Amino acid sequence: MFFCIFAITPFQYYAMPKLGYTRCNILEDHPTIYFTDWVKNPAWCVRGKSREWVKEQASLAQ
Repeated sequence: MFFCIFAITPFQYYAMPKLGYTRCNILEDHPTIYFTDWVKNPAWCVRGKSREWVKEQASLAQ
């Protein structure tokens, strides 16, 4: 388990931006500094908004 965290995290920071995602650490209920939310559109990274709000924005954009 411990190894997985240290193996996946660097891969996540490498792969997610290449897939078009932006790191977002300011959403509501952000659990810890070690957990990262990723959003497809940087405009959806709004302080105090919930993950559900981001999902709404994504569904409206389609």
